[in-house]
Formats: sequence, structure tokens, C-alpha cells
Amino acid sequence: MTAASPQPVVFDRDGRHLRGWYHPPAADESGQVRDCVVVLVPPIGYDAVCTHRHYRALAHLLAALGFPVLRYDHHGTGDSSGSEEDPQRIQAWTHGVTRAVEFARRASGGVHAALFGVRLGGTLALWGSAANPGLADSVVAWAPFPSGRHYLREMRALGLQRKVTGGRQVPAHNAGADLGEEAAGYLLTGSTIAALGKLDLMALEAPPAPAVMLLDRDDIPVVERLARHLGRLGGALERSGLAGYAAMMRDPYEAAVPHAALQAAGDWLAARHPRRRAPLPPGPLASRLVQPSNGGGIEELPVRFGRRGNLFGLLSRSIEPQADRARTGVVFVSVGANLHTGPNRMYVTQARALSGLGFVTLRMDIGGIGESPPSPGHADNEVYAAHSIDDVRDAAAWLRGGQGVERVVLVGLCSGAYLAFHAALAGGEASGIASLVLINQQTYHWRPGDSLAVRSRKGIRSLGFYRSRLRERETWLRILSGQVNLRLIAGGVARVVGRRLARHAADMFRRAPAQPPAPGGAVDVRAAFAGLLRRGVHVMLIFSADDGGLDEVDTHLGPGARRLPRSPHFTIQIVDGADHTFTPHWSQRRLCDMLAQHVMRLYG
Repeated sequence: MTAASPQPVVFDRDGRHLRGWYHPPAADESGQVRDCVVVLVPPIGYDAVCTHRHYRALAHLLAALGFPVLRYDHHGTGDSSGSEEDPQRIQAWTHGVTRAVEFARRASGGVHAALFGVRLGGTLALWGSAANPGLADSVVAWAPFPSGRHYLREMRALGLQRKVTGGRQVPAHNAGADLGEEAAGYLLTGSTIAALGKLDLMALEAPPAPAVMLLDRDDIPVVERLARHLGRLGGALERSGLAGYAAMMRDPYEAAVPHAALQAAGDWLAARHPRRRAPLPPGPLASRLVQPSNGGGIEELPVRFGRRGNLFGLLSRSIEPQADRARTGVVFVSVGANLHTGPNRMYVTQARALSGLGFVTLRMDIGGIGESPPSPGHADNEVYAAHSIDDVRDAAAWLRGGQGVERVVLVGLCSGAYLAFHAALAGGEASGIASLVLINQQTYHWRPGDSLAVRSRKGIRSLGFYRSRLRERETWLRILSGQVNLRLIAGGVARVVGRRLARHAADMFRRAPAQPPAPGGAVDVRAAFAGLLRRGVHVMLIFSADDGGLDEVDTHLGPGARRLPRSPHFTIQIVDGADHTFTPHWSQRRLCDMLAQHVMRLYG
């Protein structure tokens, strides 16, 4: 039998709400399922973004094998309540493993439990099981860190982590806070770092579970020492080195689901936990999350919408709505192949801040991304596709159709900005799209096959950046020592110059288009922006100072967009020191403030 569709759920951990997805088990021909729940323990930070798609694939596989499955977000991460700055992170994440198992048992009626985790998720699965004897019968850990110190060491070695001290790195209103360090856009406070230093699987004196499966990396083996230690503690231990890890941990757009390794994990669990009982009849599961805010609190509800009903989003609104502000809805469009939490979890922070002010927000996954399955005839990870523009238009129409919203603000970064821009063009005045916030948009026209080229622009800075760096002695020393990829940079600069020359040639022979372009088709960018402004659409462009997307603005709209007619509806903001996805924590706060000020100025 086919497993039922997964259900969004919220469960409580000592007053802290954790959001997840419960996958009911599929019964076999005799009507039986396995008497063992499987809880998928996520890693943290960017690793959680990279593995989201793979965890979802594993959940579907295990449910088809007859396991009840729960995947969830740790407190202060993903869609759960709280923030990375809350105290006692390691304790909260470890206790969250226990609460997740308890919830999955209640939802399914299962008695036994198994845990699965990748990287720090695997470490937390082993640690959480060891801290609560009897919690799990089996643990599958893929490339777990032997200790929190190993995790911190790797982050620092890869250059993903730096001290948050001085200058722009410390927002004034947070001076003196427990800031700690940043790891690839995610904050680890000083207390979290200290707690990670005490997390040590090599100090365990008893097996974390009766049966443990360790999956190693296929690029750099890392589990041998841990495997020897766990082997000395007793219990059943299996170690495997299947391929798939390296391809799994790439950028979500390029990553490949490691089907063979996931199947091996599923088969190992199935051999230990046979089918023994009938499934519980499906019952209602809580899915409303309440998050405190300055305005008294907000609620978040999972929603399905779109002309095919396949699109997923999280709707947030104030528990005590303000009538005027509640008529404005803000849609956050997913970025690249990342889900609705946004880069560095920024969309969660921004949406909750706006909802706390009384506005309605929707964080959405376009079709084929995150929790939105692709439309018929389409595949996952089609980031710039024309049908994705329709997804954004559907989100705006859904908000206006039944949520009391009269006007819609579209917010997008990179590919999300591209989709928001074209959704506003295609929607016309009747769409109710009243404002656009376009962040580091890289292109205004995409053709099938262009996606990788567009994405590669993220490695190319603006021409202004290179002009300024050529005046510095250090730059020439790096060039002479071979530390600079001149071929890559020269190719990027040549493409920008070529586009500018083509743009100037087109302006000399400008003709009015015979008919409006198809959604996502080639447009006269300057005329498109001018048309939006004449419609009264408020447009705010936000760019990191060195972002390559600024060259697209210069090409189509002139330096600083000076070729656009003056309009009170248009602003362009430059954030000095930020990168393409606003990785530094100070820049995330700055962006959140800019967005809130923009929406409040127009509709507050």
C-alpha cells in the first residue's frame, strides 16, 4: 500500500514549539506496519539546508517500508520557534530529540524508536540516545562528529566561522551580548560554543543504543576512531562506506539525493524492526505554532494553495491583528533551491518581525522546491522557470482571495527577486501587487539552460569592485602568486561589457514591442521598471556593494538607475560590506530593519 501524505505538525518541548512533518506508515498486504518510529534528527546551520531534500526523500522511503517517520527542526532553527541567540542550545537540541520520539510514539502508537542523523544531526542522535537510556533501539549516524570540538574545528578550518567583534560585525543595540562566532551565516553564541566543547561521544561509557549503524563519508573517511570506541562499548555495530555523501552535501541546487545509501539505511532498519501490528487510524495533529513577539504574539499556520494545490507556505499573522496593517500581505519567495526559511533563516526572522507589527506574511516554496512538489511535467529544482512565476502570482492571489489582504508586497533575493519582478510584470494592476523588494537580483532574462551560468555570476563581483582592487598592492601580489582566478574573472567581466554594448546598440534602434512578452521572456528592463512605477508599484532595489547584480542595473538602468525617470516610488539601497546572501549577522539585521522600515513607511 502507498503511504499517506505527510502532515505538518507542531509539538511542544517544555513550552517551546518544534515544527516538523509526520509521515504515516504504509501497511503491507496483510495490513501491518512496523512497531518502530523513526525520528530524523537534523544537523544545524547550512548543513540543515543542504540535507533537507535528502531527509524528505528518506522519510518517504521509510514510510513506504512501513515505518512511522518524523522529521523536525531543532528549537531556534528552521520553522521552529525561538532563535539561535536563545540560551542552552545544546541542551534544548538534545532534549528535543527525546520530545520528538515521544511525539512520534503518541502519533503512531509505536513502541520502539530509531534515530537517523547526518553530521551534527548524527552526533546529537547518538548523544541524545545515550543521555536517555532506552530512548532508541537503533541509531543510524552518517558522518557524525566525534565531538562538538571537531565540529567547531571543521567550521574554522573551512573558513566558515569568524569572531563577531568590532566594527560592522556588532550591531549597536546588541553590544555586550553573548555574540560568539558565526558559522556560514548562522550564529553560535559563546555559551553554545562552550556547550559544544563538552559534547564528546568519545567520553561515552555505555553504548548509545543496542544497535548502531555508522555511515562514513565517501570523500574523507571520518568515523574510524568513533567506530573503534563504540565497538569497545558493546552492542551491535555496523560500519558502511557507501557512496553519496559528497554529492549530497553540495549546494542544494547541485546536490544529488544519495538513494543507494538511504536505501541501505532503510533496509538495515527494516531487518531489525519487522512488521507486527495494524496502524493507528489517522487522527488530527496540531500544526499551529505560536511565537512571542513585541506585539503580543504571532501564529503560524501551514497552508496549501495554488491552482493545482501543490504549493506550500507558512502563513504568519498577529494574534491581535491591526485592521489597517492586516490588509497588507508580504510574500517571501524561495531563493534558488533553498526552502521557505530563506538564506541564513532570514525569511523566518523577517516574516515574524513583520507579523509582530501586524502585517500578514507568507513564506512560500515554489513548485519543486522545499515542501512544494513539482507541477505535472516538471522536475525539482527548476529555479528560473516560467511556471514558477505563476506560482508567485498564485501566492499573491491566494492572500487576496481569502485572507483579508488587499495589497501584496513581494520580497525575493537572487532568483526569488527575478520571479517576483516577472510576477509583477505579468500580473498587471489587477494582481494587487503594490510593492517589490528585489535583493541582489542577478538577471532580468533567463532562457532554458541558463541557470548554471546565472548562478556562476555569484562568484563574480561588480566591475566597481575590480576597479577599486586593482589600485591595491595586495591584489597584484595575489595575482602574481596565482591566488586569483584571472580566467574566471576575465570571462565574467567580458560578459558584462558585452551585455552593456549590446544594450547600448539596442537603445539606438529601440522599437516598441509588438506584444507583451511571455512571463519570464525577454523584456526591455528600463521600460518594464518605468511601467511598474507608472502603475504605482513601489520598487526598492537592495544590493550588496560589490554584488555582480549591480552591473545588470548599470547595464539596463544606468549607474545608480539614473536612466529611470524620477519617481517617489523607486529607491535603491546599497549595503556596504554584505555579501550576496547577507551572510554576516550584522548585515542580516540591517536587511531586516530596511524591509520593516519600507513596509511601515508605505502601509503602517
